[in-house]
Amino acid sequence: MTVQQKVTGSFREVQRYRLGVDDRIMIDGVQHKWVETNEMAYILKDVANGATREVSLEEFERDLHLEKIEVDRGYFSLESIRRRARGATRLTDLDPQSVAIVMHRLRWVETFNDLYKQGLVKKSPPRLAEAVALIAKLFVDDDRPELEPGQRAKRGGGPRSGFADPSPSQLGRWVFNYAKQRDPMVLNPNYDRSGNRRMRLEPVVQRLVDRMAARYCRPTQPSVPHLYQRLVGILTRSNERRGTHYTIPSKRTLERAIADLDEHDKMAGRRGIAWARRNYSPAFEGPMATRPLERVEMDEWKVDLMTLCVDAGLWARMNDEQRATVAKARCWMTAAIDCATRCILSIYLTTESPSARSALEGLRWIVTDKDSLRKAAGAKTIWAAHGKPENLFTDKGAGFKSHEFQAAAHSLGIGTLKPNAGKAQFRGKIERLFRSLDMGLVSRFEGRTFSNSKEKGDYEAEKTASITCEELNRALIRYVCDIYHVSAHAGLGGRSPATEWNRLTRVHGAEICPPKHQMREIFGVQFERVVGKKGVRLFGTFYQCQDLTEIWLRKRGTEVRVRVDDRDVTEISVEVAPGIWRTATAVETSVGAVSIERLATSFADLVAAGLPAFDVDDPIEIRNRIQEALDDINSLVRHSAARAGLVDEKTLEAQIASLRRDATSATTAWLDRRNSPGIDIYSEQVAGPRSAKSQGGKPRSAKPPVEPDAAADGKAAVPGSDVPPLSPSVDEMLERRDNRTDTADDSDNEEFWVE
Repeated sequence: MTVQQKVTGSFREVQRYRLGVDDRIMIDGVQHKWVETNEMAYILKDVANGATREVSLEEFERDLHLEKIEVDRGYFSLESIRRRARGATRLTDLDPQSVAIVMHRLRWVETFNDLYKQGLVKKSPPRLAEAVALIAKLFVDDDRPELEPGQRAKRGGGPRSGFADPSPSQLGRWVFNYAKQRDPMVLNPNYDRSGNRRMRLEPVVQRLVDRMAARYCRPTQPSVPHLYQRLVGILTRSNERRGTHYTIPSKRTLERAIADLDEHDKMAGRRGIAWARRNYSPAFEGPMATRPLERVEMDEWKVDLMTLCVDAGLWARMNDEQRATVAKARCWMTAAIDCATRCILSIYLTTESPSARSALEGLRWIVTDKDSLRKAAGAKTIWAAHGKPENLFTDKGAGFKSHEFQAAAHSLGIGTLKPNAGKAQFRGKIERLFRSLDMGLVSRFEGRTFSNSKEKGDYEAEKTASITCEELNRALIRYVCDIYHVSAHAGLGGRSPATEWNRLTRVHGAEICPPKHQMREIFGVQFERVVGKKGVRLFGTFYQCQDLTEIWLRKRGTEVRVRVDDRDVTEISVEVAPGIWRTATAVETSVGAVSIERLATSFADLVAAGLPAFDVDDPIEIRNRIQEALDDINSLVRHSAARAGLVDEKTLEAQIASLRRDATSATTAWLDRRNSPGIDIYSEQVAGPRSAKSQGGKPRSAKPPVEPDAAADGKAAVPGSDVPPLSPSVDEMLERRDNRTDTADDSDNEEFWVE
């Protein structure tokens, strides 16, 4: 009976595969062996429990193409078992050096077999030596390069290790092993398996070494010398008190035992479980966003820079005493990034700690056109990235968990998601943005606090603070618009965030921003006012609308809720009924009633700008903008450093060179004193490398030397005495060390290890 399968309207015969008794068939991770094949199915046997099962021809062929079934030819054969025991099953599993050695030996074996078939060589031991000489001569003739007339062959050194001519007995072993299994893997040298594999320490000592290695993974972070000292102490006391003769291992033995431990276990024990989870968790690509504003990540970052809490103009007019009283602080930045385009949607900088206000300001800038910010900072590239996100990912900070932030997000129709605490990898895009801003912009300014004390060293950030929070805010906006958004991004395949935003918005369309009155009703500051005949009064200005007039006519003295935009007070929103808001306009608009940082853009400006998009069409113009922004930022860095009275690069280089000369002079003076006869260099103080006269000043008055006997009483020596001032001698330091009480060794409690 022939089994046929229908394929696109026709029938074809199902393929039957040839299986063997030594083949391994893996189905859903379970090992099977082939028993027989009939006309309808394959009979397979489970290796673990011996149960048999039938797999139809159609099912076997389908799952084989879908890689649900895997067949390993000859897996259970004796040759394959021996090959796996040697550690490698294929030539491609070996390193290039081992492969070259195997092919070199295989060439010798195949050449010998060819000569043996011709009757030119024999396998007897006396004749193997003749075979080695004959094959070596053949190889020399075959490997001799063809030279041009008059060309001389290059001189070469001796053969590399593993490629020399074999001895007769060695060639005999190669030929015998290869003839027995017909597998080139038998010619593998297996150098990695050579050496003494037996345990060289007593089992008790080995267990103690392993236990000490495990103690290395403790939160107290013990050092290797300390652990080795305890190890030696335990074994020494055991040998003295119990009469044992345990071998004391070397320090290198303990170091190797510690090195064999997993790095994950060592770091988890020494630095904590949370640290190991952050640094050793596997990293994946994560959710992929395919359109703008589909996934937005938002977080807060404490900028690694000390800033001046004062106006820049006022700081320039202060003297040194007044500047010393100015507070210095690190700014907090609330930022948001679009995952699909890597465009920055929001930046809000403040010297206050994160709160609901900072979170609301960050959310507000996401859905607001930021052209006013760009113009105020002097940026040239349009900042077109804004709109209502579909999903907003934040951490569990207090500002993001606040009721005000949650209410604003839900009112805008934004879904907020908060990954588990301590899982920064679920917001990898925003975390990487903070690092990019730190390396690309913050690192240019004086007053960096760095991420840890090791990187900071002796750098005094507060004393070198030179930039105000306002200046840093403008520099951030300039960097984002003219450098970050137009630079190539590795995560976007080399495209810039601005180019990717334009490309995806042309495909999926741009997001419509909420109207101005809706933004005011959600983010506005709330007040309660009484309705009068002129409407409601706020900040000395009356606001009126038709609904307020009806309320006044209906009932005098009615109190209503009003909300006002703190950046634009030309209009306000009034709650005329529960949940119903109306816009009230200022009766008489004055200059003082309009905020300088006005966010609203006139209708004519919107028509002229067209759809929001980045102007990144001209690459030459983009390069010029990047260079101009970098020049302006570097100019700000130099200006702020000079304004704060900090040293410039040339002065710092001169100070470093002077310090190097001082160190060299001190070493020279010490060597001169050591070579001078009759001077104790271990008790006499070495003079400074540079005298006062060489420094261009008046010679300092030398202090009278102190007598050795009077030094303890704090009395000065007689002027003119030849006795130099002494530091504590070597004998005194040794006496202090001997009198010092050592801490008790707590290893006595661990002698049960060596029972």
